[in-house]
Amino acid sequence: MPSGASGSGIVEGDPLFFDPASGDYRPDKPAGSPLVDLAGSDTPFEGRLLNGQTQTEGGWDAGALESNGSALPVDLTDLSATLSGEAVRLSWTTASEMNNAGFRVQRREGKTAPWSTLEFVEGTGTTTQPQSYRFVDESPPFAAGPLQYRLVQVDVGGALSPSDPVVLERPAPDRLEVRPPSPNPAHSETTVQIALPDASDARGATGARLSVFDVLGRQVTSRSLETEGGYRRSVRLDVSGWPSGLYFVRLKAGSTVRTERLSVVR
Repeated sequence: MPSGASGSGIVEGDPLFFDPASGDYRPDKPAGSPLVDLAGSDTPFEGRLLNGQTQTEGGWDAGALESNGSALPVDLTDLSATLSGEAVRLSWTTASEMNNAGFRVQRREGKTAPWSTLEFVEGTGTTTQPQSYRFVDESPPFAAGPLQYRLVQVDVGGALSPSDPVVLERPAPDRLEVRPPSPNPAHSETTVQIALPDASDARGATGARLSVFDVLGRQVTSRSLETEGGYRRSVRLDVSGWPSGLYFVRLKAGSTVRTERLSVVR
């Protein structure tokens, strides 16, 4: 024990994670004997208080706790995400569960967006038998690039344990696509979702064009779009100055054309 140690419940013998040769307290060696630091007024949980001081003369962190080896509430052994058409299928397994109320299935776009909860999947409670779970994200964001999914395990007392995220890389679109505008009818603006394959897959085309025509065939607006690499994108259209009526949204790349109808009302 380092010189100057004091407090209640002092352990007189060297704990398993103490290395007599170096006099060092190591959190990860040997395996199965983790070191948990207790900050401030935290109290030990199912372990033994080694030192009640904030620092000892030996310089090691005080208020450390040697685990008694109790398992985590849920032993998650696998989490995977796969594409099935436009949907994303999640599956995960647990080796054992203790007081497991269930899992919050969460998704985010990229690496910096906030997590959003999609669904709560009920757990099995307490079991030592392996369990399998599934969830289908029927409507992942159309225009997003990589998607991340994770589970937040919730125990019966409300404690939360998030899992490591799994990243789903979606391939570039393999065909030209324009989806119906939304909202439709539109009053002031509308959004059109488009999918553009890579230029090498668009019969030699090096670009694409999104245009809107009225019922007389007059072009109302138009913009050029690059197709290098292929991508999905949401395009907003300002229709606040357009007369009420029927319009045609046309996406053209090479000789391929896709068209959707749009109504503007006042």
